[in-house]
Amino acid sequence: MNSWDRTRIKKADLKKRAGQVTSNDRAWEEALFEESLDSDFTNRVMRALEGAQIESEGEGAKRSGLMAEALTQEPTLSAVLSEPIAHALKEAADLEGASSIAVQAARQRKKERTARRKVWSGAAAIILLAGGVLLYTQPTLADMVRSLFAQGSYIDKGMEQVKDAGLVQISGVSAEDQGYTLKVNEVIADSTRLVIGIEAADAKGNPVSLEGLTSEYTIFDKQRGEHGLIPYTTSSGGNNTVQRINFTFMRPVLTDQLQVNAMINGFYMRTGEMDTKRIEGVWDLKFDVDLKKAKSLTLLTPLDQSYETPGGVKIHMQGASRTPSGGSLELTTELSAAAAKRAEDGQSGFHELEFHLEDASGNLIGEKPDTNMESQRHYELDRWSGERRWFFQFDNFAYDKQPIKFVLDGYLIREKSAETIELNTAPSASWPVHYKDDYDDFLLQKMKLEPDPEHEGKQVMVIPVSGTFSSYRFEKDQWVATDDKGQEYSVSYRGGYTMDNRTKLAQPTEDAGFHVKGLREVPKKLTLKRTVVNRLYRDAHWSFYIPQTGTSGVITE
Repeated sequence: MNSWDRTRIKKADLKKRAGQVTSNDRAWEEALFEESLDSDFTNRVMRALEGAQIESEGEGAKRSGLMAEALTQEPTLSAVLSEPIAHALKEAADLEGASSIAVQAARQRKKERTARRKVWSGAAAIILLAGGVLLYTQPTLADMVRSLFAQGSYIDKGMEQVKDAGLVQISGVSAEDQGYTLKVNEVIADSTRLVIGIEAADAKGNPVSLEGLTSEYTIFDKQRGEHGLIPYTTSSGGNNTVQRINFTFMRPVLTDQLQVNAMINGFYMRTGEMDTKRIEGVWDLKFDVDLKKAKSLTLLTPLDQSYETPGGVKIHMQGASRTPSGGSLELTTELSAAAAKRAEDGQSGFHELEFHLEDASGNLIGEKPDTNMESQRHYELDRWSGERRWFFQFDNFAYDKQPIKFVLDGYLIREKSAETIELNTAPSASWPVHYKDDYDDFLLQKMKLEPDPEHEGKQVMVIPVSGTFSSYRFEKDQWVATDDKGQEYSVSYRGGYTMDNRTKLAQPTEDAGFHVKGLREVPKKLTLKRTVVNRLYRDAHWSFYIPQTGTSGVITE
């Protein structure tokens, strides 16, 4: 049996039971491991464990009794661990010298004899092997094993809460190709998101450092199969041995079980400090995810709050949910009749909210939500009414534990426009040209021909721009240009921009400008016309506290 086969378990039991790790575990860990271990120590421990036999469940129970008895005496590593495992860890310890687990444990016992039992039961300084599977009581020592929670990993508040509640599921599904095994181990899931950890090992079972995957994922409602496809957005990260894939659902998932298909056709592995190597193959990983327990621990809170902004956006809050890994807000918006007349597409015109969450002291909770509606991440449009149903997922949303306030900062409506700017290109003309209205204040510099970044070997007319724009979506405004002969050209914004944290204004970078497509020479006169503007309003003054009560489950009773 190699180290890779030791994690065949359906669900990790990470609940806090008597004698197991408590909130003090990290303090004990730091006390026990004062000196840092080098980055290769984990791999040496796992290789040293290679070939160690795992006890059966019955033998493991007997061993647990012996362990408890041993703790009443002067404990040693060999008195607690089974002989082959103790021998393996001693072999790794000999390689580490004064920084090894055994030596540091001995040093700590001499310093803290009165806390002996608490160190061994609370700090979980050993890896428990029981029932033919690899278990670790809490992922506080997860830097010693392959885990989403390994030291140095990004762990958001919701992931941490799931771990503490003992809700991390273990899949164990794996696939092998090209001499490499890819495996899904830890899984976090509720009605708002799914997080999985993918790890890799070579033919000898040694962990591989993943730097990225080439993959496709499909997520289904298990009861409905392919008819129950669940839309999501995804992000990734990880640590040296585990690639973390985070799936944020675009609407709440109400089913009891998910089916996940991960189709991986390549990955990048680190071969040196700055070097990577791509491995191509076919790894199909299919596994089920249970949501029943997460559903039972979800708090559902209806919200009876409505507001109409001065600019004509009607907001109705539907409800909030507190899930094991965070939570969500659901609401609807629609345009008033007056706003619909200004909007580019009338009643179904594009609009969105800008808001944040804060605590009772006014401190920001988490980050402002990404309101990137262009990718339809958060809303579904009812084409009959023009109503938009929004769904926002949060990693930190414990409104049942602390007061949380919803604060509306502004709102954006994509509106029709007829603003024009006249550019005189005569030699006597003065530059730059200044444009200012109630929202924007910017300068247009003298136009010039530059290499076209989109078409090699061709040139494009560029009008450099600087100043400030009130909307963070100003680059999505639509412009056209008309020369002195009446010829019309399409115009697009190219370049970056920065956001001023104090004023919330967008500022184009030095390389930014309007590109006039098809214009090959400087005309005598050019008129710029903005036909569509993403108008950001900041005249809304609305906030409310989210109730701290609700009902259990994902559907209102």
